Amino acid sequence: MKNKILQLLLLFIVFQFSNAQERVRYLLEIPNKAYVPEVVSENDGVLELRLRGNIESNQRINTVLSSFTVYEFKELLPGTQNSFLKNKYVLDLDNNDDIGNLTNQYSSYYPSYFIEEDYEPLDIPINPIQYTPNDWENPDLTDNIKISNYDDYEQNDLRMIGARLAWEITKGEPSVIIGVADQGFDIEHEDFETEFVGGVSDYDDQYGPHGNYVAGFASAATDNDLGVSSIGFNTKLIGAKGGSVSNLLLLAQYDPKPKVVNLSFGLDSSYNQNIQDMVNAIDSLDVTVVIAGGNGEGSGSGDPSTYYWPASYKNVIAVSTVGNKNEINSTIIPYDNWKDVHSCYHKDNGVVQSHQHNDSIDIVVPAYYPSPVLWRDADHTDPWKDDYRRTGFGGTSLSAPIVAGTIGLMHSVNYCLKPREVETILKLTAVKVDTIPENLPYYGKLGAGRLDAYQAVKMARDMKSDFGTVTVSDRILYRPWFYKLETAPYVIKMANNTITDSAKIKFRARAAMEIVSGLYQPEGGYIDLQINPNLTSCEVPTTTTPSKVGNIKEDNPNDYKEFYFVTPTLVDSEVIVKSEPFNPNLKTIRVYDFYNQLVYKKSSTKKSETQLNLTNLKPGIYIIKLYNNNNETIYSTKIVKK
Repeated sequence: MKNKILQLLLLFIVFQFSNAQERVRYLLEIPNKAYVPEVVSENDGVLELRLRGNIESNQRINTVLSSFTVYEFKELLPGTQNSFLKNKYVLDLDNNDDIGNLTNQYSSYYPSYFIEEDYEPLDIPINPIQYTPNDWENPDLTDNIKISNYDDYEQNDLRMIGARLAWEITKGEPSVIIGVADQGFDIEHEDFETEFVGGVSDYDDQYGPHGNYVAGFASAATDNDLGVSSIGFNTKLIGAKGGSVSNLLLLAQYDPKPKVVNLSFGLDSSYNQNIQDMVNAIDSLDVTVVIAGGNGEGSGSGDPSTYYWPASYKNVIAVSTVGNKNEINSTIIPYDNWKDVHSCYHKDNGVVQSHQHNDSIDIVVPAYYPSPVLWRDADHTDPWKDDYRRTGFGGTSLSAPIVAGTIGLMHSVNYCLKPREVETILKLTAVKVDTIPENLPYYGKLGAGRLDAYQAVKMARDMKSDFGTVTVSDRILYRPWFYKLETAPYVIKMANNTITDSAKIKFRARAAMEIVSGLYQPEGGYIDLQINPNLTSCEVPTTTTPSKVGNIKEDNPNDYKEFYFVTPTLVDSEVIVKSEPFNPNLKTIRVYDFYNQLVYKKSSTKKSETQLNLTNLKPGIYIIKLYNNNNETIYSTKIVKK
């Protein structure tokens, strides 16, 4: 069978090291499991692959495998039935290796492979100014050699999205995980040493500063008297080295599982169905995909109106940028970082330019000249020399992780939101900016508007509230987007909305749906509103172990936490209490009423799941508490009996 060599936009940046060593990622098709090699050893990050058995063909294949320098080998998506993803294996080889030595000679066993096209991290210009560390607009940062004044360490990006108001609702849960695929990460940096809980593809082997920038904007350590504040606050990170969609897919299957994955890489390219299949696979795992929309003149074709990939795929939240500091027309220089204006004066090159704007953009973030970034921490004993830098003009590389961190906060108050609901909430709470006169040339090309983290987190919380009201108001919905809310609103109230053209609405509520005012005539779309009293949400998993995790390796499950789930929280009769992994110290489960009176008790079944029969309880609010062998409370949550 003729070997098929297809160049695909699988969005993997070729790893480049200081000694010019490169690795290339292949997706190798192996239809017959008997010819899937095993990893028999690892030495300094290089794997030895071998087929078992002494038949002559296996020995010849092993000779070829032994000639390769293998950095990574694993199945891309175990158990999938997708025609493209099925039987595909990630194989990272040294750039000097010729995979044709395997696929040409043994094409019946290895019929096809795909090379991940080289993609680039989106540039973040670094101003040659001085700077240093210490949380929200931290003046101590000026001790650093790359920051010199307040303009360098102010955090107007987080100020404009209402980060501090969002933190009044939640500071993020450590059990909510954000995945980042990038250039690797300096996990010993003082603003990362408590943040990473694991990763894939040598995530802790950093080969450039871009990974620190991006992960730091998603969830650097916050409120720790060092460095800068980050929107994700207490949420945690997992990482992958290499900016590829396949790495996002690997992260989406990791344990602990992320709720959102971020990619701040891309290229001026074109649509490819196989990449869309991988994005869809991540989405099907209930993991939201956030990708930088492109840096306009500074990336790709240099045309900010073109599609930028992979941000332009479906089931991706694509992010672009607006200004964050000066009021419109308040500066001598036009477009000098004007708030909510898409075009911005670039101080380094003296021209007005913008990042990407097209109909694939979903949301914008005020990240021109944003917060300082985490730099390489060359001396981990000295937090003041070169650990942080001014970001300069900024880029969508930094806009995207701010959205990812906000999604982490949303899951901290409503853990079981689905990706479409996350996208819907972000869009229904965004501040519309394309009607600002300066933005009229970009009407319909700046997504739903500017991110409002506070309103997004508030709506996510209101959706889970036992008797709360989710208000959708003052929205103009006409684009062919799908809006979905169902986890698990009590009441949805709609007021003063204009819903026309191709907008598609699917809302569910437990008790009531109120339409107060507005125009609701989507001629090319639909509005589907229903009451379902059986809608359920779930609690954020908690842990009995400390939140500090440091450099956790993928093959060390003992470093991970126990998570507890109680479902459903709106109860007819039975409740399932589940621990992952099973905690042998779980002794009893008790249910208390509103007055803290014990109404139900059951001993642990010594299995990962314990079923509670609450049929005899009266309607009302109850507290479920889990106790260990020392009679200490290790978890508690609220349920509502119907």
